[in-house]
Amino acid sequence: MSDPRRNTLTRMGANGWDRLVGLTMPDGAKSAEDLLFWRERVLWSVVLGCSLVGFLAYAPGARLALIEGRWWVLTVDTFAYAVVISLLFLRRLSYRLRAVGLCAVVYVLSWALILSVGPYGAGTIWLFAFAVLTGALLSRKAAVAALILNALTLLVVGLLLSKGAFEWPAGVENAVEKWLVVSASFIFLNTMATMMLNILINGIETSLAKERIAGRRLEARQHELRSANQRMHLEMRERIAKEKALRESEEKHRLTLESVPDATAVCRMNDFGFIYINGAFARRFGYSSEKMKEIRFTDLIRNADADGIMELLRRDGKVTDVPVQFATSEGEVRDGLFSATLIAVEGEIRFVGVIKDITEWKRAEREKCGLEEQLKQSQKMEAIGTLAGGIAHDFNNILAAMMGYTELTLGDLPEGSREAENLRQVLWAGRRAKGLVRQILSFSRQNEQEQVPVDLASIVKEALNLLRASIPSTIEIRQSLGETDARILADPVQMHQLLMNLCTNAAQAMEEGGVLEVGLSNERFGPESSKPVPSLKPGNYLKLTVSDTGIGMDQETLARIFDPFFTTKEVDKGTGMGLAVAHGVVKSHGGEITAGSEPGHGSTFTVYLPVFEGTASSHPISGDESLPTGTERVLLVDDEEVLVDLEGQTLEGLGYRATTFTSSTAALEYFKAHANDFDLVITDYTMPKMTGLSLSQELLRIRPELPIIITTGFSRNLTEEKARSVGIKRVLMKPLGRSMLAKAVRHVLEHQKSA
Repeated sequence: MSDPRRNTLTRMGANGWDRLVGLTMPDGAKSAEDLLFWRERVLWSVVLGCSLVGFLAYAPGARLALIEGRWWVLTVDTFAYAVVISLLFLRRLSYRLRAVGLCAVVYVLSWALILSVGPYGAGTIWLFAFAVLTGALLSRKAAVAALILNALTLLVVGLLLSKGAFEWPAGVENAVEKWLVVSASFIFLNTMATMMLNILINGIETSLAKERIAGRRLEARQHELRSANQRMHLEMRERIAKEKALRESEEKHRLTLESVPDATAVCRMNDFGFIYINGAFARRFGYSSEKMKEIRFTDLIRNADADGIMELLRRDGKVTDVPVQFATSEGEVRDGLFSATLIAVEGEIRFVGVIKDITEWKRAEREKCGLEEQLKQSQKMEAIGTLAGGIAHDFNNILAAMMGYTELTLGDLPEGSREAENLRQVLWAGRRAKGLVRQILSFSRQNEQEQVPVDLASIVKEALNLLRASIPSTIEIRQSLGETDARILADPVQMHQLLMNLCTNAAQAMEEGGVLEVGLSNERFGPESSKPVPSLKPGNYLKLTVSDTGIGMDQETLARIFDPFFTTKEVDKGTGMGLAVAHGVVKSHGGEITAGSEPGHGSTFTVYLPVFEGTASSHPISGDESLPTGTERVLLVDDEEVLVDLEGQTLEGLGYRATTFTSSTAALEYFKAHANDFDLVITDYTMPKMTGLSLSQELLRIRPELPIIITTGFSRNLTEEKARSVGIKRVLMKPLGRSMLAKAVRHVLEHQKSA
């Protein structure tokens, strides 16, 4: 490191002597700004100068003292020069000792010179220098002491002079007076010079002290500035770090909000203006970020009390899953759940709002509710259908006996007799009862259906023509069948029944008159199409609508209209089966039926039936023909004795030879003994101990080629396919009419012969 004293000397433009002094002087004051430094420098300059140059004065003086024999002068000069040389090497001594030593040498030297040569020598000069040097090297007090010592010295010299102690005044007149005058002048000048120099030094010392104080203040101020600068840099680093952390936090939160799949926005609470929206929000609402700055959050909410929601948010600090409807930029209104939380950012109250779009979820929920309702309806229909099937079985047996014996009796009565006419009315009532049973089974989807390609438009026209004669003239019938040539695969009788039930129900709702309108049109539903009934499969459909302008129905009634036996009519004006049967017919054909109504605004029933995509085949309808007969042997088995007797008489009336049994096990045992005595077996399905199906299987084990016909009033376990799989040729539903039985027996026997 550089020496501050040398730097100071360099700045001051020091000469070679100054450099020499600066390099050789001992370490005194720490700084060139210290007064001690300059006194040390003055002392060292004097010592160094006396050491180097003083020899030039010492050598001649010593030679002269030797010549004149002044040994004490030589001794004093040598001592003084030796002390100066010693001070040159004794730099480790304190400054004060060295300064006092130098001043003492000067004083002693001045005494020696005055005593030896008097005022004519250099003694007075050295004495003058003693006071000045003391003032310069030491303090003001030392300077005053030196002046006093000088005055005493001159006074002592004057006393000694008056006593004649010196040789040098010889020949000088008034030597004492002259000495006193010279001494007075000396003291005056010496005092002036010493004091002026001391005042100057004191001024310099004061200035240096002030400069030191100012320097310390400046240093303190610089320290304060450095500290402030350090604090400022620290604060700047902290601020930069905080800003960086804030940016990172904002970026993190932005990425978090952008990753949220729901529409998310940050808004001001005071005016509900937008500050930020994520991508999902922009996509959901269709607004750009710039456009969102022009509108308020509450402008997007449609059905809910937006101000009320915001007030609730302001009060509680958050809201959760509030149902709202919101509008997109295209005007579409969608359903959503709104949640929000209040936050404080830089003293401003904001809220983070999230809108979860539940439009599709609500649509799915509605479809789910519809499917659940259909499931309940189907389960209800299935339960009632099971009950209806059980009733139908017993009822069919009763009808079979009633209608069969009626037909037998009619054959024995004269044509046109009153008795024959009465029995025809009984037979007609039986057929109506048979139709009712068929409706019940149709409703429960547990009867056999013969479905063929059907032109529904023709059936609509036929049904409306028949209906016209049976409804009041105050009801206007309108039809809108369009230009459809599509066909459906259906049972024509059931389609006719469907039309009659729907139209009759509509007519009964317009007792005061009105308009009955029937429409038919094509409908197509794609995989993504919105369907009126969720269970409809994609494809082409015929849409049948039956509307009326009657009294209408409330929602409670509308929910039960397809329930069996449910009716709002009086006891003698309806059974409650018409719409239930219609529902069963539609479902059995793979379609759907819906109803819409409001009290006082009429009702509309809509039926969707799948279009038949195949090629329709023609079935010629033959006219009446005589019943076929035969002479073959028939084994007849039924646990109902009445039916066994009836069917036996019918077969015998047709020429066949019938052997009857009311026990399936007894019939089996008889057949085992007379297996080749029969050409045909007719057996009931539902019998105790052994069903007709089991009996048939046992008989076929004995005679595999034996033709068998099985009859049933109702059974969900017996189908045409199942019967044929075990070898049964035909399944007939009870009650068996004479014509049905004759044709079926003849058909099976002829088919067996040709096989």
